[in-house]
Amino acid sequence: MNTDNLQETIVTNADPQVRGYAYPPMPPRIEVRKANPELMKKLGPSAIIYALFLTLCLYKNPNGITYPFYVAGTIGFSAYIIKKLGASWKKENILVVTACFLLGISTCLTDDARIVFMNKLLLLFLNVYFILHTYCNTSGWRFGKYVTAMCDFGVKSFGKIFTPFSDLGEYIRLHKNAKNSQVLYALIGVGISVPLILIVGGLLVSADLVFKDAVDTMFNGWDLADIFGVVLWIIFYFAFSYGMITVLQEKDINEKIKDCKQFPPIIAIMSTFVITIIYVLFSYIQITYLFGEKGILPEGFTYAEYAREGFFQLLFVCILNLMIVLVGINLFKESKILKTILCVISLCTFVMIASSAYRMILYIRFYYLTFLRIFVLWALVVIALLMIGIIVQIFKKNFPLFQYGLTIITICYIIFSFSRPDYLIAKVNVGNMVFNVRGYVTEEPLWYSEENENNLPPMQEQFFLGHSYTDKWYINGLCADAAPVIMTEDSVKAYQEYDTFKKEIHAKYEEEVWTDEKQAAYKEITKKETWNKTYMERMLKEAEECKGRKYNFSKAFVKQFL
Repeated sequence: MNTDNLQETIVTNADPQVRGYAYPPMPPRIEVRKANPELMKKLGPSAIIYALFLTLCLYKNPNGITYPFYVAGTIGFSAYIIKKLGASWKKENILVVTACFLLGISTCLTDDARIVFMNKLLLLFLNVYFILHTYCNTSGWRFGKYVTAMCDFGVKSFGKIFTPFSDLGEYIRLHKNAKNSQVLYALIGVGISVPLILIVGGLLVSADLVFKDAVDTMFNGWDLADIFGVVLWIIFYFAFSYGMITVLQEKDINEKIKDCKQFPPIIAIMSTFVITIIYVLFSYIQITYLFGEKGILPEGFTYAEYAREGFFQLLFVCILNLMIVLVGINLFKESKILKTILCVISLCTFVMIASSAYRMILYIRFYYLTFLRIFVLWALVVIALLMIGIIVQIFKKNFPLFQYGLTIITICYIIFSFSRPDYLIAKVNVGNMVFNVRGYVTEEPLWYSEENENNLPPMQEQFFLGHSYTDKWYINGLCADAAPVIMTEDSVKAYQEYDTFKKEIHAKYEEEVWTDEKQAAYKEITKKETWNKTYMERMLKEAEECKGRKYNFSKAFVKQFL
């Protein structure tokens, strides 16, 4: 045997360190997804139809009458693809579907952009939960697993956004002459025709004024930018919905449950022990100063100033406590001492919630309602209900905390969504406006006492303790939900008289030079201005667009005055 070859073989098979050098590690293999034409054939048409339907309902129409139909279509599309992929319906879905329909109805009943935005966030969350709960085996999933799985599903759906184009290209290549591909080809043709129709229509609109007027009446004045906007909407939502289908079909969601309770409880005990003592001391002070009324306020502080100083900080601490207790339950091994500390933190959180709510109510008694103040009170109620569920899970580890929290948030938010906060704000604040004989809003004290002029006590028989409401700027910025309060028959009549007088003066003196007579006439316009002039002008202008698919029930109230 050749000794040189033997020596070479030994050196080649030796450990790299023995040879005196090390090869770099092999890079990980990246698996490239293969095109799936059969998935395109199976669910591609439904994704195209859904994208067209969604664009028709929602493009430049955030809260029109088509929104409940969009919700129904989204639920139907989700249920259809889940069934096609082999999952079965679960009876718990009835509650989720009902909540989605209620949010859809709420959206077209309100003109409040903040409510509409939060409705859409919760609808997205509920739809993702509906898909995962139906398609995946969620038995044993806890709070953290649900959150990570939902985030993972959303991110991977975006990551698959280019898959429909590769699948479609492969399908066309394989089925060029197949007769059973006519339906998909027809839908592809419809999809291609949409941008062509829009482009040709845009050119014809710019070519003929009569045709433009007819199209404006039908489509509320769409222009060339809208044509490209519609095309992009259709392409994006088709790609995203198909990407979502791909994630489900490839079972790309990890259903396994990891035991997160890996850390020793001593870490959590030592890191929260001092905080717990501080919370107990703080709770004692709150009970003494606010609830017991035995403490003395710092010099120079009124009760309104004391209330204003703390409620947002306390709200943040309440949310922080919620997170601390959740982390303590889910990441650390069980310990009686840790359970006791977490329970004390939870109980102190209830005191902080009560303190923050008390401060907010006290502040409202001096400075009336705003959307943020109402929302803070709602959030405190929700946090309190969530803390009840967390306390239960501290002592009962199998308690379904995620489902409990989702149910609480959904029910409480639906109530908040239908409450029309701007209407309530207008009802209360405008009801406490004081007008003089000339119709101007004046600042008058609603309750007065010499000995308490600078330090009014927190509780009186009369709820509001400050002056009459004077913030006309805030009231004029409310949405159409407040119209039944602000746009009464008398106020609309006064505004119409002012508007008619203003137009007459402008027409009379428009071409004249500035004279004393013209100056006096323009001063008369100012005198006739109504306090809600800005609101009236904005609402009447917006009501003109309340037609067709943009019909909104809140704005429809204003249409009667057009």
